[in-house]
Amino acid sequence: MAEQPGDSYARLLLGRVLRRQGHPAEAAGHLRLAAVMTPVYG
Repeated sequence: MAEQPGDSYARLLLGRVLRRQGHPAEAAGHLRLAAVMTPVYG
């Protein structure tokens, strides 16, 4: 995320992976930001 902090699709995918790996709290921030950046992801 350091190289492309504005990439909402990357944040969406990272959030989904973190959630599937059992890290819902960490995933929530990425999913929330992806939804703000690209509302269709929310």
